[in-house]
Amino acid sequence: MTEAEFLEEMQTILDVEDAVDMDANLEDFDTWDSLSFVSFLAAMSGQCAHRIEPKAVRGAKTVRELYALTQG
Repeated sequence: MTEAEFLEEMQTILDVEDAVDMDANLEDFDTWDSLSFVSFLAAMSGQCAHRIEPKAVRGAKTVRELYALTQG
């Protein structure tokens, strides 16, 4: 998955109209909650060749850190 594809997916997961930036802080999104957390894990399970640990997702602070989890 390219960065551009990932950012499009994050825009959908976060349910925002504006483009999502790789350096955006997840805490700045009101929509980054338990539902979007689960949506992220579900969306990435079909995109990644490896399993993303929920604990690692909880520890991510930025969109870039989430992307790094998808890269293995």
